[in-house]
Amino acid sequence: MPRTKSNPVGRMFFHYNLNTNESTCQVPNCKNPVRTGNHSGNLENHIKQFHKEQYGTLLREKEKNNSTYPTENCSTTNKRQKIEKTGPLDKMIIISKKTLTNVKLDKKTVVDACVQLVTTNGRPFQLLDDSGFRMIMNPIFNAIGDGFRMNSNNIKKHINEHAESIIKSIKADIDKKLISLKVDCVTRLNRSIIGVNIQYFKDEKLNIKTIGMTELFNRHTSEYLKQVLINILRKYNIDNRQVFSITCDNGANIVKMVRILNDTDEVHEDDGASSESDLDEIESPISGDTDYLTESQLNTVLLEGGDFSDFSADDLQNEIVATMSCNEQDPLTQCVRCSAHTLQLCIDNGLKVEVIKKLLTKARKVVKVLRTQSYAALLKKDCLKQAVLDNSTRWDTTYLMLIRLYEL
Repeated sequence: MPRTKSNPVGRMFFHYNLNTNESTCQVPNCKNPVRTGNHSGNLENHIKQFHKEQYGTLLREKEKNNSTYPTENCSTTNKRQKIEKTGPLDKMIIISKKTLTNVKLDKKTVVDACVQLVTTNGRPFQLLDDSGFRMIMNPIFNAIGDGFRMNSNNIKKHINEHAESIIKSIKADIDKKLISLKVDCVTRLNRSIIGVNIQYFKDEKLNIKTIGMTELFNRHTSEYLKQVLINILRKYNIDNRQVFSITCDNGANIVKMVRILNDTDEVHEDDGASSESDLDEIESPISGDTDYLTESQLNTVLLEGGDFSDFSADDLQNEIVATMSCNEQDPLTQCVRCSAHTLQLCIDNGLKVEVIKKLLTKARKVVKVLRTQSYAALLKKDCLKQAVLDNSTRWDTTYLMLIRLYEL
């Protein structure tokens, strides 16, 4: 059921034909009497524009109807009061709250928010000194009291405190656990950075954390990268033997770094390692190229070793020799080559086939012509996409170039 119209313009000056959906003006000598539909606003605009005298009559009639407004029922009154409160934006601002008395905010929340601004959100420290930021935050600082302030200088202290808490949390998570690393080097704007991610399981969930973004100042040799990586691991009390695998690209220096990671000339006091001179003085039970123990050595082992009644002399000798002659061990840390980079190299080799190489050269020439101003304008006129040129070091851009060229 349609709502009752409060504007009397329709019944006073128009006749509405439901079949044709047209309203005909009943004012004599109207030059444009037919209006589409029966919307009161459109009809009132017609009267206001073409019939000034009748428009005055309409306004008086509307005022008369408004004067009867208090006699309407309570529900209608409430609806009209709600409508009156919803007006232009300036009126809404006037009736809004002027103070924020129920905002729940404490010192820790403010510090965490400011730290997140300059770390997670990547905003510069100088933001904390900007006038607009101070205008927002100074009332909050004053409400907290005790001279509390946040600026571009003291935010660094809070960042260090947050970093230390994160480091302690990671140390506790990976204590005496096997972990995997992801290592990659990148150069941007003449600055070389090595990034290290750590992967480990906690509560049956895989956790990935970034534990290092270190700038490199020397040549990226495997020995230098190894030393940088070890320094990062020591910061988190990670022993080399905890590193189960390292995922890296196929760079020869990084692959070699993984291979020599467990090779060290350093002496750790807590490991009880002997010096090289001490090791020379210790005689091995197996001397020279002998594959078997001498009779005196075997008797010594039997006397010191307790009950060996279940073993024959030959079985015992073979067991000891097998254990002590196991000098060659597989490296503890495994190198996992990045699948995406390996795929990149495979496709690059395929694109170097002479026939394919010639076709790609021709395709690039065609694309360069299509990207000139005249041809680009023609493509745009025909509502076609522009041709794209590939980056020869990334095969996926070559694929996109060929697909776009095929579509054109």
